[in-house]
Parts: sequence; C-alpha cells; structure tokens
Amino acid sequence: MKVLSGSLKEQLILWLMIPILMLGFLQGCVAYYLGTNFANNSFDESLGDIASALSSQLKIKGQNVKINLSPSAKSILEYDDDDKIFYQVLGLQGQFLDGDPRFPKLKSLTDLKGPDYQNGRLDHQKVRIVSMESAIPGVIPLRNVIVQVAKSATDRVELSHSILMSVVIPQFLLVLFSWFIIWFGVIRGLSPLEKLCTAVRNRTPRNLAPINPIEAPREVLPLVHAINDLLGRVEADLNIHRRFVANSAHQLKTPLAGLQAQAEFALKQTQPEDIQQALSQVHISAQRAGRLVEQLLSLARSEQDEHHLFTQKFVDLNQIVRNVMIEHVPHALQKKIDLIFEENDSSEISVLGDQTSLYELTSNLMDNALRYTQNGGQVVVRIGKETGRVVLTVSDNGPGIPLEKRDHVFERFYRVLGNATEGSGLGLAIVREIARAHHAEIEMCEGLDNQGISIRVTFPVA
Repeated sequence: MKVLSGSLKEQLILWLMIPILMLGFLQGCVAYYLGTNFANNSFDESLGDIASALSSQLKIKGQNVKINLSPSAKSILEYDDDDKIFYQVLGLQGQFLDGDPRFPKLKSLTDLKGPDYQNGRLDHQKVRIVSMESAIPGVIPLRNVIVQVAKSATDRVELSHSILMSVVIPQFLLVLFSWFIIWFGVIRGLSPLEKLCTAVRNRTPRNLAPINPIEAPREVLPLVHAINDLLGRVEADLNIHRRFVANSAHQLKTPLAGLQAQAEFALKQTQPEDIQQALSQVHISAQRAGRLVEQLLSLARSEQDEHHLFTQKFVDLNQIVRNVMIEHVPHALQKKIDLIFEENDSSEISVLGDQTSLYELTSNLMDNALRYTQNGGQVVVRIGKETGRVVLTVSDNGPGIPLEKRDHVFERFYRVLGNATEGSGLGLAIVREIARAHHAEIEMCEGLDNQGISIRVTFPVA
C-alpha cells in the first residue's frame, strides 16, 4: 500500500491501525463462527432430543402408526407461534403415516445411521429438520419408522444476530480505544522530534549554537549530529563571509580613496606631461588595489577549503612550481634576482590535494620572496622528500625576519615594521590557510647563507 501523506505522524498511525483493524476483523469472524457453530450444535441437540421424545410416544392403532401426545404435550410444542415445532412419521419407504403432511421432500432417508440434520422451508419459513430411524416401543416383531421434527429458525437467527452484535460492538470499542492509545503514543513518541524541529527553527544566522543531543532519542542522535555538523559548517562559512567583508572594508577603503584622489588630481591637470604622470600613479594604485582584491579573494577561498572538502586528486608538484616560476620570471628579471629551481630527481612528484590551491600557495611563497628580497639577490625553490613526505622549500637571502616576529608574519595584515616594500600582509596568511586545508606543516627558518628566511611546507604521506 502506498502512503501518499507526507506526515510521519499520519503514516505511523495508519500503519499501526491497519494490522489492528485486520486482527480485529479476523478475531470477530472467528468468534462469530465459533459462537454460531456452538449455538447451531446446541439447537440441533435440542431438536434431536425432541425427536427422541416423540419417538418414545409412537403407538400402533389398528393398521396406523401414531404419535400419542397428551393435550399438555401438544400445547408445549405449539406454545410459540413464532417458533413452531412440526413433526411427521414416515415409513421406511417414505410413505406418510402421521403428523404434518406439508413437510418438504428431503433427500433419500434410507440407511439412516443416526440423526440427520437438513435445512428446508415449511409453511413459508425456514426450518431446521432432523430425521431419525426409530423402533415402535412394545411392538414384536420390531417395526421401524422414520420420525422427522422441524423447528423454525427464528430463535436460531436471533441468537446469531445477538452473537454478532456481542462480537462487533466490543470489537468496535476495542478498535476505537486502540486508535486513541496509538494516537496518544505516536504523539508522545514524536514529541522529541517536535522539540528538535523547534530547536532548529529557532536557529538564526546570529545563533548557530549546536543542538543539545542529551534529550534526543537514540534513533535521532545521528540526525542531531548531522544537523550540528551542518550548523558548524554554516557558521564557519558565515564567519568567513564576515571576515571577508570586514577585511575588504578595512583594507580597500584607503587604496580606493587614494585612487579617487589621484584620479581627481589627474582631471585637474592641463599639461600633457602632468596628466601622463598622474595617470601613471592612478595605474600603479589600481594595480595595488587589484592585487589586494585578488589576495582577499584568495584568502576567502583558502579559508573555505579548510572547512570544506575540496576536490582531491594527485597532482604533480614539480609542474606546478615550473608554471609559477614562469609567471614570476618578469618580476625576478626586473629586480635582477637569481631565481633557481632545484627540481626533484623524480620526473614526477605527486601530492594529494587541489591543484588551484597548491598553485596559489606556491605563487604567494614566491611572490613574498621576490617582493622582500633586495635587487640582485637570490631566491631558491626546492622540492624534496623526507621520510616519505614531500617538502616544498622557498629560500632567499633577503633582509630576513627577526626570530621573535616570525610567528606573527602568518597573521593576516601583519607587516614587519621598518620594511618599505609595498604589501598587504596577506600572502603568508593565505599560505597558512591552504597548508591547513591540505593538513600540511609549515615552518620558517634561516635562509640562504644564514641570510633571509626559508619557508618549508611539508605535505603528509599520500
């Protein structure tokens, strides 16, 4: 049976009531059958007793066989007009001898070995007829006849109706009471789900606290844990969104204001060389703002990767580093920096992760090294293996970072004081978030020839 209702409550009540109704109907049928069968047997035995009593009153008068009944006996048989008793006596060949000649013709009555019960119609009403072979008392030699007694089925039908009502009414009341008990039990049993629904409904973007699983039934605990996991991920996404909005508002306000001021200044110039110089400053400011926006978006993406499963597959880290170096060659040439890639001996060295995120990690490490290394310096990128783990190292011989400040440089918007190089303070923060998303370890140590810094990213064994 297909249940169309979308209500769990209605489905439970329906599926619990269906077997109860079926069992009630089956029990009623069995009880009615047993009751009516018992009543019919009792009526048949009573009818057989009447036939036996009449057989004891058989007499021969002349050539005729009669049932000798006293007036009082006749009155007893005929006292009820609605439940009359009829009788007749037949010879063994079926010839009529005494009684009521209106008896219906029954099937062959030869070879009767005991009382034979049949249904028939007499005097326009249904009757139950018993036929038995009996010897006439006191007659020698023995002479047998067939005695038939019929009784209307009125009492039998009324008793059947009484039995039916005595079965149906209690069964109906029992089903009604069962429905109430089931309804109450389902309502009570589903009340924890109602509380859970209320708890989920009360959650808002400002209130994503986990649902307390203590009061939840054991069967619902997986659902509660799944909801809490979802709430945690939604809260993490909202926090990322809030931080992105706050960071964007904080970091973009100054460069955009400067860009607007420079554009307004350019519009006021009249000499071509002054306009060209002003537009150059606008272009530089626009590039810085674009780089800042790009890093803010990259930071938001890396934070999302930390809280969500990105598409993981084996990627060639050697190829990623080659592509990043090709992109940063113009920057290195501009500053006359010697950019070296010490590639792993293997033709391919793979790590499990997201190719786009790993590209961003490598690009930020290389950009950070090139940006803060002095002109004519050196930047070395290495890929190696240590105890089965892949290690990516970017080293330079720049001014370096004081030991007490190295832990802070991975914080967003943190910049070492006294450094005149333009930067947003987001590069290493992005590197840290991407490394966390890949369960990689990141550390900072001394750079080339004990100058500058080296940043090592150690990836877990795939």
